[in-house]
Amino acid sequence: MSKRLTRQEAPIEQTWDLEGLYPTTAAWEADLAKVEASLPTLAGYQGRLGEGPATLLACLNEYFAGNQRMSQVFWFAYNSCTVDQGNPVVQGMRDRAMAMLARAEAAAAFIKPEILALPEGVVKQYLEEEPGLGLYRLYLSDLLAEKAHMLGAEAEGVIAAMGELTEAPYIIWQNTTAADIVFEPVTDEKGNVVPMSVAALFRLLQSPDRTVRQAAYESATKAFMAHKRTIAATMATAQKRDAIIAKLRKYPSALHAALSEGHLPVELFHNLLKVSEAGAGHLRRYMEFRRKELGVDRLQAWDEQAIAGRWVDWADNDGKEAGAYSWGCYGYHPVIMMTWQGKIADAFTLAHELGHTVHSVLSARKQPYVYSDYTNFLAEMASTTNELLLARYLLSTTTDRKLRRYVLTRALGAFTANFWGGSMSAAIQQWMHETVEKGEPFTFESMTAAQVDVYKRWYGETVEVTPEGMGASWLRVLHHFRNFYSYQYATGISAAAAFAEAILTEGEPAVARYLGFLSAGSSAHPIEILKAAGLDMTTPAPMEAAVEYFGRLVTELERV
Repeated sequence: MSKRLTRQEAPIEQTWDLEGLYPTTAAWEADLAKVEASLPTLAGYQGRLGEGPATLLACLNEYFAGNQRMSQVFWFAYNSCTVDQGNPVVQGMRDRAMAMLARAEAAAAFIKPEILALPEGVVKQYLEEEPGLGLYRLYLSDLLAEKAHMLGAEAEGVIAAMGELTEAPYIIWQNTTAADIVFEPVTDEKGNVVPMSVAALFRLLQSPDRTVRQAAYESATKAFMAHKRTIAATMATAQKRDAIIAKLRKYPSALHAALSEGHLPVELFHNLLKVSEAGAGHLRRYMEFRRKELGVDRLQAWDEQAIAGRWVDWADNDGKEAGAYSWGCYGYHPVIMMTWQGKIADAFTLAHELGHTVHSVLSARKQPYVYSDYTNFLAEMASTTNELLLARYLLSTTTDRKLRRYVLTRALGAFTANFWGGSMSAAIQQWMHETVEKGEPFTFESMTAAQVDVYKRWYGETVEVTPEGMGASWLRVLHHFRNFYSYQYATGISAAAAFAEAILTEGEPAVARYLGFLSAGSSAHPIEILKAAGLDMTTPAPMEAAVEYFGRLVTELERV
């Protein structure tokens, strides 16, 4: 049986360069110490923000400077651990960084409630008197808009100090997935017995041999099912956390709290679910096409599914987290974590993550630190635009039937995973939160039954959905630990389809609008940034257009 490389054995050219930020552990320790030392200075402004605009400006400057350094410290430690989770040294660094992040957030917890406690009109007066505060105008106006949902300084301090506890459900799931779950090895299509992991699952599900796909899926299901009670209890805790925090902050629900971050209307979420479920006929048509092409009676779960500068970590080593991501770092270049298996699918994954990377680079280049990070709602748009543009480029440059069918299938897969998968995940997340908000039992059995119901509403009878199969697939979904995160994949690819279509049909004017979007960061609210780029997400139209886009791809595949 082949053995996965250790992190130390991974070729250096397949790993990312984090050392450009911190060349030694001592350099990282020094910045960690600076963050620690800055906390008393920041705390010295507590109770003083009513002194005048100069004091408020000094406090905000101190806060954001410290926040930038803290983000670099955390970025380095977390990424170091992501690719070598069995290493106790980097585990310790990550844990210390998380603890420091919680202390830093607790030290800054007074800022928002103290600003909000200022008499009506004082912040506006400060902005008029102190030009330097102009940088923070949007930050301050957004803060004032949150007034109804902010608690007192003491309560905000308690919530901030509990940062490690609120993140605990995800960390428990992550550690269980990476270190505790034992997978049975799988025999691949060449007859080789290969080790199984979550990362290997994604590769093996692309095997042309259906028995390999089935074995990999069943190995993963069996491994996760051995921890089903722990994961169910952990996930229930995450939903209860969201519901409690939303209630404390006087939001009608966890959904309202999640959307408030981006100043998004709740109707956007409901529009997505309505349009997605109503348009699922195209999804079923695609599933039926796949069934016929595969020559099976019924589809099963296993039938679905900047390197030179060392910005990309693509080695496949033991202890490396599954999946892929891009993570920007203000003052340094972004990095991409993925596992390269030499497949065309990996090129699409790289294109996807490079979309995030370009978004991070342009936003950091054009915006000050306070507005350099784009919101989650915008996060998946550049990545999927890249995927759709890559697909269209490949389709325009080849007449090879096999390659064209693959590329179309890959583009359809992006929609299946992001639009349809994101919509179905949003529906199950709605069920999870509503269940805990009503005080109803959240168990492995109830969650699995709800997952089966959601899948059947979208897939109909085109895919075999059983409680012990696809119904239990929620055990492997990390995004369920984030408050209403997954819907953004569906809205993201809806916007991406619109961007890609405009770029290919309009050319330069659309490119200019798109670059403006990539460079905007969070300098305005997401809805306004998208409107400036020519896209109105307050209506169902972009989602409806995405459904039609998907339908055209299915038709194109049927004709190849």
